[in-house]
Amino acid sequence: MTKPGDYSGGPAYIGAIIFILAIIGFVVVKNTLKWPLLIISVLAVLMSWGSYFFGFNEFLFNSLPLYNKFRAPSMALVICQLTLPLMAVITIYSLFFEKNAGDFLKANFKKILYTLGGITAVLALLYIGQSYSSGFDEQVMQMQIDPNGGDTFNRAIIAGMKADRQSLFGAQVMRAVLFMALVLGIVYAVLKNMIKPVVAVGVLAVISFIDLWAVDKQYFSDELYIAKDEITNQIEVPTAIDQEIFKDKDPHFRVYDVAGLNKNRVSYFHRSALGYSAVKLRVYQDIIERYFAAAPNEQILNALDVRYIINRDQNGQEHLIPNPNAYGAAWFVKAVKPVATEVDELQAVGNTNLKDTAIVPQSAWKPADHLTADSTSSVTLAKYTNDEIEYNTNSSSGGFVVLSEVYYPAGWNAYIDGKQTDIVKTNYFMRGIVVPQGKHTIKLTFEPEAVKRGMNISYLSSWLLIILVLGGFFMQWWVDKKKTANS
Repeated sequence: MTKPGDYSGGPAYIGAIIFILAIIGFVVVKNTLKWPLLIISVLAVLMSWGSYFFGFNEFLFNSLPLYNKFRAPSMALVICQLTLPLMAVITIYSLFFEKNAGDFLKANFKKILYTLGGITAVLALLYIGQSYSSGFDEQVMQMQIDPNGGDTFNRAIIAGMKADRQSLFGAQVMRAVLFMALVLGIVYAVLKNMIKPVVAVGVLAVISFIDLWAVDKQYFSDELYIAKDEITNQIEVPTAIDQEIFKDKDPHFRVYDVAGLNKNRVSYFHRSALGYSAVKLRVYQDIIERYFAAAPNEQILNALDVRYIINRDQNGQEHLIPNPNAYGAAWFVKAVKPVATEVDELQAVGNTNLKDTAIVPQSAWKPADHLTADSTSSVTLAKYTNDEIEYNTNSSSGGFVVLSEVYYPAGWNAYIDGKQTDIVKTNYFMRGIVVPQGKHTIKLTFEPEAVKRGMNISYLSSWLLIILVLGGFFMQWWVDKKKTANS
């Protein structure tokens, strides 16, 4: 069973005190913000359920602009981290500091008591009514634990896990009840003038801080912190293998680390073929899942211009394996194979000699584009930066050039001798360009329209602001001038 300290991520926790005060506020407070905050909070919770409230969330996923860009539905709970603390503050103000707060508190104390009693009853029903089963239980039942083939051990393990789950949930119920008792006691003390409202707020703040601190330390304990020097030595200090790769001054080649898909250390020094990122392009992620989950596909490694492979022996010692078969930054192919669907593209790219044949969508290929390069055709990389890539080509017959770059249509434009041309989606995840005969310069530039529009809006806003400021000075000068003339 994993513990909170095993991971740095956890549930969205705003603190028991804040949650209790917010619930009290939704019941007794008459502030006009109450209903909007309640509706927004409920919607956020429903959104966070994802597939567990499928119809509602499927509609949002398909209809709400940019909603499908979120990594997980549970991210919606960040909304509650704004609405509930705001409601808790409104509750504190209404109970302790608003005009006639004493009379309001006296009139609503029973409602507060009933509200906390209702929460306790709901928690008790949940504790009693849950089965404490999990989807993992079925996997345990399928394990071959007993050599005699029985399932007695499996059932015993599941029973133990259920008991642990019930115990953990019961402890959290008691914890919640304790916090509700503390809040009720503080409210009662203010009602009876045993403490001042300012003192009550201070006590609630201290308890809430301790609560949040204790929960946070479960996920970020002192043992999880690593000294800066240790991190520097692990990541920023190049190894002997890194030094060997540094000798290659080509700006384009990639490095493949056999250690795993999510190892990012290579990316610190070199252009890595893998590495973890939460925002990988879908086409590239498909290639990773299909062709890198086990042994990597050799053709795809070559097409990615993987010139060096970092392998490890049984003792964990790293070894550098040069790959002389890498295709380079770009190459002319002998043939182009149009296919009908993206599924066909993904399947074909794994069993095709990508040095000789390019896989392209049938919808993007024109009969006139069937060009075959001769054996003397060449393409070389002339410039390589984040936003601009330049190639020089030479072909007596023209042909189709595959670029060892990931296909991304939103912003990348291609130009041949300054004239814009189409970028063809190639090999499912790469770029390709039809090149005419002769010597040419291909330039790829990242110039997204959104950035252009943003810059234009920024310039326009700046000029409007300057005009407004100058107009203000002019109006002030004009008023002063009229006053001087009248006097």
